[in-house]
Formats: sequence, C-alpha cells, structure tokens
Amino acid sequence: MPGVDSLLAPAGSKKTRSDLHTQPRDKRYRFQLPVIIRVGQATWNAVTQDVSYRGMFVRAEALPALRQLVKIEAILPPDRATFVTHAMSVHNLAPERLAGRALGVGVQFYAMGDERVQWERFIDFIRGHVDEIPDSR
Repeated sequence: MPGVDSLLAPAGSKKTRSDLHTQPRDKRYRFQLPVIIRVGQATWNAVTQDVSYRGMFVRAEALPALRQLVKIEAILPPDRATFVTHAMSVHNLAPERLAGRALGVGVQFYAMGDERVQWERFIDFIRGHVDEIPDSR
C-alpha cells in the first residue's frame, strides 16, 4: 500500500512552464454571455468570449490586475438562473499584447460553493449547442 512519501514529489522537483502546457486543459466553448464584473467598488459590464467548466475569458474595456479576486454575476441559460461567484484573473490581453485579439481577461473560478451546480448545468447545456474551441497551445 502506498504511503504518504510515495505521494510527495521528490525533493527539489518543480513544475516547469512546459509541464503546465502538457496538462489537459478544460474544453472551452465559444459563447457570448453578458456578465457583470466587480472589483472592489468598480463595476463594469462585459461579455464572455469563451467558457469552460473552470472559468471564462471575458472581453472587457477595463482589466483587473493579474491574480486579482473578482466577483462575476450572470444570468445563465437555459433556465435564467442567477449566477454569482468569485474568480481570480489568471491571464489578460492588455492593449500591448493584443495582436489582433480582443482586449480581455481570463478568469478561473475560485472557492465555488453551491453555484458550481448552476455553472456545470449551464456548460452541459451549451456543450450540446456550440462547438468546442480547439486547444491551440
């Protein structure tokens, strides 16, 4: 039977950036969903460019700083469920990095509770109606 030691990484081993690109990525679906983003006292309306089980890419006029905790609010199809959760900004496309792409921010959901059931129901619904975005990594 394996012990705790067999579950720990060898001393000195670290994940590299290339290791992160070999890990499976959630399937992403192109879907425009109006959302409200709140960061502290700031609030702005935005729209998703794509969504996945663990997060979304949001096209927005203003970008939160990387690793900034944000609050996301939306009304989810098909049953118009009110969805409110927290997320961490993990990727952004600032004006200097656009190269023909939309200004926006990738967020990963953070400490989801019961709202995960709503989000997964939404993803399961759209999965049957829109195409998956190929992984371009």
